Amino acid sequence: MGCTKYYTFDQFYQGLSNTTVSREPGLKVEYSTFRSGLLANILTLKSKMSSYNELLTKRILNVLGMNSTTIYLSENKNLV
Repeated sequence: MGCTKYYTFDQFYQGLSNTTVSREPGLKVEYSTFRSGLLANILTLKSKMSSYNELLTKRILNVLGMNSTTIYLSENKNLV
């Protein structure tokens, strides 16, 4: 199942409740935006921060001095 940044938490967890496991865990590795989103949501809830963006910024990016790094590109940022 794929998800986008426009999913609400209700849609996200409804999708999770409708998900079935199609094979034995660990047999195949593949990327999933849904699973990444689930992990991000769990980490955000456990951190008691308001968003995943805030969590990454405060706990990782600021600590490492990565002041120009962002999760989302604004409309006026150019990719180089």
